[in-house]
Formats: sequence, structure tokens, C-alpha cells
Amino acid sequence: MGTVPRVRKGQEVDDGDWYWDDKRDIDAIVEALGWRGVADAHAWYDVGSRPPERKQAYKLPHHTLRRGKLALSRRGVQRAMAALNGARGGTDLPDADRRRVYNHLKAHYKELGEEPPEFKE
Repeated sequence: MGTVPRVRKGQEVDDGDWYWDDKRDIDAIVEALGWRGVADAHAWYDVGSRPPERKQAYKLPHHTLRRGKLALSRRGVQRAMAALNGARGGTDLPDADRRRVYNHLKAHYKELGEEPPEFKE
């Protein structure tokens, strides 16, 4: 079972396009905020309660770095939810974690004032 970070409300919202690049974006977040920041930028990571220090451990990014802080990306949330529900080949998350990840992303939809799509088993 993996870890789903808690939702941190009140972050700046980024309404721009979503161009996530693991190397570029994770490196920038590690430099600015450490591995805790990387964990907070994703909806899931694969080990315990401490953020692992390896990029492959993280799935479903939906925050971006802006002015040294994480901002919630509207398009990132939408794309993470779409992937969770099967788009672009879906995800390989453990079944036991999928609902928790959905709830995390659903909370962001509510924060953005949007209606989340239904959860797909």
C-alpha cells in the first residue's frame, strides 16, 4: 500500500497549460522544497509515511512550482483524475489505494469549484 498525501488547502491555483516533465519538475521541486515537496505535488507515492528519494516512487503529479511554492494546477488535477479513471493507459496503483487517491483529487476538484467525475473501479 502506498501513501496519499493530505490535501493542503489555500494554495495558489495555476490555470495555465500542464507540461509536466519528471526530470525538470521533480528536480526543481527537490531543490526548492526537498522530497516532502515532491510528495505534496503528487497524489500517491509507494512507501510508508516518509517520502522516498527516488522519482519513480511518485504518481499522478498535479501541483507545479511557482515562485518557490507549490501551486495547484487545474489541468494537472484534471489529468491526474483522468489517468486514475483509465485515460492514457490508466495507472498501476494498488487497488487498495485507488479510492483514497480519488478522494484526494476529488477534494481538489471541490477546492477548484468543479464537480469531480465519478470514480471508475
